[in-house]
Amino acid sequence: MFPSLGAGMVLAVIAVSSNQGFGEGWKGIPVLLVFYGFTGRIISSEVSLSHDSLTVVNPLRTYTLPRSSPLRALKDDSGSLQVTSQESGTIDAFAFGGSIIDKFVGTVAEAEREIAVWVNAAVPAKSVGVTYEKRWTRCRWPDLSLLLAFLVTTVGLVAGALTG
Repeated sequence: MFPSLGAGMVLAVIAVSSNQGFGEGWKGIPVLLVFYGFTGRIISSEVSLSHDSLTVVNPLRTYTLPRSSPLRALKDDSGSLQVTSQESGTIDAFAFGGSIIDKFVGTVAEAEREIAVWVNAAVPAKSVGVTYEKRWTRCRWPDLSLLLAFLVTTVGLVAGALTG
């Protein structure tokens, strides 16, 4: 999807630049880069299970919950997956936000069951060292895309101001 959108955006920039000049055509580049940045952050959301922790990656925040703490995963009234623990309280999992499609596919209910099985399984001895952690989500390529959008916009505005 991203390469075809990129190619389409490049063609659009060329078309606009040929008709109205480069000063107007370059404006499409930051739009594409911002789109990539936001879309990349959204699609990087996930809930993952390891032998010693459950990790909820949301677009802005990442939560790591130790397996040794009492965890519960529930489907709320809106169809979203929520993970609850004593340390964190309730965390909404953006990756399982509930949708009309999910009412037919059932991925939230499947994730809820999988987490329940994982919680009820034997806890490995070395998982005691994992602690609750809440941090900013780092997404290398989406963040780079947003940074490039800022830089391209800044350079374009400065160039436009200097050339009149």
